[in-house]
Amino acid sequence: MRELLPDWLLSPAYAFRRAFLPRHGVFRLTREQEGRFRLSPDASRLPHGRVLFRPSAWPAWDALELDGSVWVSGSSVRWSRWLDPPGTGNSMEVELPYGLRDLTARLLPDPRGVHELVLELHELGTVWATRAALADGPGPVLRELVHAADGEGPARSWLGAVPWRTVRAGIDAAGYTRWLRTFETPSARALDRLRARASSSGLRVSIVTAPRPDGPELASQLPGNVELVGSFEKARGEILVPLGAGVRLAPHALPTLLSVFHERPEVMLIHADHDRSVAGRRVPEFKPVFGPELVRSRNVLRGVVAVRRSKMLARGDPTLDDASFYAWGLACTAGLSPEHILRLPVVLATLEASQEMDEAGERRALAQHLHRTGVQAEVAPGLAPGLHHVRYRLPEPAPLVTLVVPTRNARALVETCVRSVRRLTRYASYEIHLVDNGSDAPDALAAFDSLALAGDVVLHRDPRPFNFSALNNAAVRRTEADVVCLLNNDVEALHAEWLEEMVSVALQPGVGAVGAKLFYPDGRIQHGGVLIGLHGAADHAYAGAPGDAPGHAQQLLVRREVSAVTAACLVVRRALYLEVGGLDEEAFPVAFNDVDFCLKLRERGYRNVWTPHARLVHHESASRGKRLLPAQKARADRELAALRTRWAAALLDDPYHSPNLSLSSNVPRLAWPPRERRPWSI
Repeated sequence: MRELLPDWLLSPAYAFRRAFLPRHGVFRLTREQEGRFRLSPDASRLPHGRVLFRPSAWPAWDALELDGSVWVSGSSVRWSRWLDPPGTGNSMEVELPYGLRDLTARLLPDPRGVHELVLELHELGTVWATRAALADGPGPVLRELVHAADGEGPARSWLGAVPWRTVRAGIDAAGYTRWLRTFETPSARALDRLRARASSSGLRVSIVTAPRPDGPELASQLPGNVELVGSFEKARGEILVPLGAGVRLAPHALPTLLSVFHERPEVMLIHADHDRSVAGRRVPEFKPVFGPELVRSRNVLRGVVAVRRSKMLARGDPTLDDASFYAWGLACTAGLSPEHILRLPVVLATLEASQEMDEAGERRALAQHLHRTGVQAEVAPGLAPGLHHVRYRLPEPAPLVTLVVPTRNARALVETCVRSVRRLTRYASYEIHLVDNGSDAPDALAAFDSLALAGDVVLHRDPRPFNFSALNNAAVRRTEADVVCLLNNDVEALHAEWLEEMVSVALQPGVGAVGAKLFYPDGRIQHGGVLIGLHGAADHAYAGAPGDAPGHAQQLLVRREVSAVTAACLVVRRALYLEVGGLDEEAFPVAFNDVDFCLKLRERGYRNVWTPHARLVHHESASRGKRLLPAQKARADRELAALRTRWAAALLDDPYHSPNLSLSSNVPRLAWPPRERRPWSI
């Protein structure tokens, strides 16, 4: 019944219930002997979304592991989270997914002799949210309202229910402050434990920085194990931390870094999250796992970076200026294999907003790095200050590209697609293969013949029952082009360089599939890459966001690695396509075939890339429609179950999406709690 109701009716009804009729309940988790506590199978449905998590009369505990499964559309995906005790009071905010079942819990240390845990869960409605927002006084709330009134908030979007404030200017200040207190601030007991581990590691840290007033405070984080020096050549510690003048370390930053280096001897370089102080607000920057394309698009090593001194000396001795440090970072990340570089998703520093960037110097450093490593490219300014656009040089002659466009009827869409490509595309060596999948409309049949007669397309008739994967696989086998572009019939090119950009990236060593920045016809973003694990499966990042939104940490403005991209516009070398067996015709005839394809590439060590320098309009599902008939719904459920079975482990962690960000929202939202355990947790 739910599938038959329109979204415009369901969404307001759900929002009303959440706001004014929040669910709550008392739940008992039991065990007969030792082991995990389990929720009774006949317990009432758990509250979901943001809830107040309140243990009732529990024994003392240092950590809690929750585990369960999320069931949607007849299949499930594993769900797991770690929690530390609340710093103050006896409750904390957490996010529980819709469809959570089979909940189990494990306390550390194990409370021997205890066989029942009582847990209160309360969905957070409007009244509670208002009180929480005012917890730090009216100032932060007033600043948010003024910021929104200036045109940076929800008023600029007709889709008021979506937190576009998050997309445009970062996570909201009040929520982020509570999140920091709850998950990023170790208790006194946890901090003592962390310092003891760091001190017993035998490692010393050298902070390379200019003279600064907080020097004694930094040294006191690990008394006797910290030195401040003015250059790398003077450093004597095993761990080096270059620190700019505008960077303030968190009180637990150095113990955290030393503990991780000690426990992970294979790690040579650590980069951690930070936030920025902007007009009295703290705006976080949560980082993905680094890839060459992201590192070449912006200096992502600003903030907290720590490296073993042996590797630092092997990579040169940079000065403390911005461009020189970026050059060192490029060399370091290029010279280390991925398993030696660790993304630590913990906020360990705050950057002052006044910190200046030497953009011209950075671009010179990047150009020199590319020249030294044999990459033929030029470096141009990016889409915003501080960003770079590496334009890779195409080989001569440029490789032939086959654009594969499957369709059934949809004359107007096909004509728009083909004519936009022919009119705008600057890349010369390409051909369009139009695959007619059983068209029966006379106007469509005549139009396709006309396009073929004019030389605009190569027409193939393939009347088999609709199977998107099979149609594309057959077309790729027919062509002998070096590069193929899977292109939906409802896609429209917007500028001349789109194909040149995508092909030049696809030809780089180690690159798998390349995806484009796609827009809805009204200008909103349709595709900003694919997030694995989103909504318990995979979905488009930033779907529905304003077209000019920069994204969290400017993700929508930089070329970067992603786990997957949509096949609505996907460029890949034909040899790689065939190497992984193309799209799976049996398990994914219609949906998730692109996700499965990209994960197969990633599994073989290739990097999938999304680029904002290739922009097209996607009239999503315009030719086939969105409403599913019962048979189509059953097929979609089978494909979802196949994805969850085949890629169960991958759905738990997308390395290019921070574990500090939620997997229940297409736009960036804080994860309550983060999906990765904190270093100070036992």
